[in-house]
Amino acid sequence: MVLVHGAFADGSSWAKVIPLLEAKGLRVTAVQNPLSSLADDVAATKRAIANQDGPVILVGHSWAGMVISEAGNDPKVAGLVYVAAIVPDENQSAADVLKPYSPPPGLAEAKPDAAGFLSLNRKGIDEDFVPDLRPAERAIIYATQGAWNSACLADKVSVPAWTTKPSWFIVAANDRMLPPEYEQAVAEHIHATTTTLAAGHVPMLSSPKQLAAVIIEAANTPFTALDAAHASAQSVLPANFRTQEIQADGATIHVRVGGQGPAVVLLHGFGDTGDMWALMAAELAHDHRVVVPDLRGMGLSSHPAGGYEKKTQAADIRSVLTQLGIDRAAVVGHDIGATVAYAYAARYPDKTDRLVVMDAPVPGIPPWDEIVRSPALWHFSFGGPDAERLVAGRERIYLDRFWNEFAGDPSKIDEATRVHYTAFYAQPGAMHSAFAQFLSIPKDAEDNKVSMTTKLTMPVLAIGGAKSFGANVAIVMRNAADNVTEVMIANSGHWLMEEQPTATIAAVHDFLDRKTTTQSH
Repeated sequence: MVLVHGAFADGSSWAKVIPLLEAKGLRVTAVQNPLSSLADDVAATKRAIANQDGPVILVGHSWAGMVISEAGNDPKVAGLVYVAAIVPDENQSAADVLKPYSPPPGLAEAKPDAAGFLSLNRKGIDEDFVPDLRPAERAIIYATQGAWNSACLADKVSVPAWTTKPSWFIVAANDRMLPPEYEQAVAEHIHATTTTLAAGHVPMLSSPKQLAAVIIEAANTPFTALDAAHASAQSVLPANFRTQEIQADGATIHVRVGGQGPAVVLLHGFGDTGDMWALMAAELAHDHRVVVPDLRGMGLSSHPAGGYEKKTQAADIRSVLTQLGIDRAAVVGHDIGATVAYAYAARYPDKTDRLVVMDAPVPGIPPWDEIVRSPALWHFSFGGPDAERLVAGRERIYLDRFWNEFAGDPSKIDEATRVHYTAFYAQPGAMHSAFAQFLSIPKDAEDNKVSMTTKLTMPVLAIGGAKSFGANVAIVMRNAADNVTEVMIANSGHWLMEEQPTATIAAVHDFLDRKTTTQSH
C-alpha cells in the first residue's frame, strides 16, 4: 500500500489507517509530498513505488487524486483507491476538473503567502477541512498542514491511470473542500467501486475503519492485470537483485543487478522489457554478476527524443557497465536487444567476452536484403504520428499481433504476460519510443555494414527458434564474426524465454561456461 496525502496535509494524515492495514499483513508506505507541483509530487510518489517489492495499491486523497492518476501508470501499480479526490481525464488540470462546479466553502479560507503557497486559516480547518474531528485533533491538523502551491491547479495529467487499471472511490458525503456531487459523478465516470461515507473531507481521520476496509478490499481483489504477472517467476527478477537508475547520454536507464562472478548483460527486445529475463537472471546469478537494463525508451527507462540508433544504445550499455564498475562482460540480446548486443560487441570488442544473439536478424548484415523482404517484418517501417494515433489505446491489439504471429505456440504467451507488458507499452511516450527503435533500422544497417568489415573475434552463440528465424541467425552472424556456434531451440518460435525457457537458459549458460557445441535443444 502506498498512501499519498493531498493539499493542506502531510503523511501523518494516514496515522489512524496505517495500523489497521498493517494488522492485515499489508506493507504500508506513506509518501511525503512537497506539494510544490504535480511533477514534484508524482516524482515523490514514484520513488515510493520503486521501493516496493511487489504490486502496489496506490491510494490518493484530495489533490493526490491527480498525483496517483499520473504516477499510477507505473507498471507496479495494480489498482487505485481515490479518497474524496480530484480525478482528471486525459490532459486535464485540477482547475479543469472543478470548473463546472460551484466553489466549495473551504476554498475561500485558503490564503496565499508571498510565494503563492496556500494554507487554510483556523476557520477553514475547523469548519471545512476536518469539522468532524475533536478540537484537539483539529489544532494538530492546523499546526501540521502542508502549504500547497496554487500553481498546482493548472498542472495537467497526461493519460490517467484509471483508464487501464481498476479503481475504488470513497465519496465524503459531508465534504466542504470538494463538492460531494462531483465526487459521486466522477466515481461513476471512472466506473470505480464506490463507497459513500457520512464524513467530511478527511475520512481517513474521521472514519479510519471504514476507509481501511475499502483499501483492504482493493488489496484482496484478485487482479487479472499486473499482480498476476508480478507474482509469476516468469516476470519477477530475484528479490536480491537491486534496482538502479543510471544516467547515460541523454537517457536514464532502469537497471537491475544481482549475483557475483563474471559479468553478463541481458538485453530485451520489442514486446518485452528486462522482465523477460527473470528466469535466466535467477539461474545465471548463481555464478555471474547479472545486469538487466531496460533499453532507452522502453520499460522503466526514460523516453528521450532521440538516440535510438543501436550504436548509440550500445554506448548506453557501456555507460551502465562503467558506472557499475564493470570493465568486461558477456552480452546476450534478443530481438532488438540482439541488434544492440551486436552493436556493443562491434564498438567495444575489447570489453566483450562473449556475444549471444537470439532469434533476430542484424540490420545490414547479409542476408539482410532477403530477410527484410519478408511480409512478417512490416513493422520495421511502421511509425510516425499517424501510426501512434492508430495504436493509442489499442496497444494490446498491436502487441497481440507480434506475440501471435512470431510464436510457435501463441498460448505460451499467456494472458498475464500479455497484460503485464501491455501496461508498459501503454505508458505515455512508450509507443513513440518503440516506433523510434524500428525507424532507426536503416541507420543501423548503414552502421553495421561498416562494422562487419572487421569481423568479431570473440566467441559468438547464434540461437534460433526452430519456428522463427531458425538457421538464419547463425548465417547472419557468420558474415560478421569468425567464431560462431549455432544452437537451434526446437518447438519454439521467436519468444524463446516464454516458449522454451529451460532449453534457452541451458544453451546460454553452457555457452558462458564454455561448454557449448553446435546442437539443437
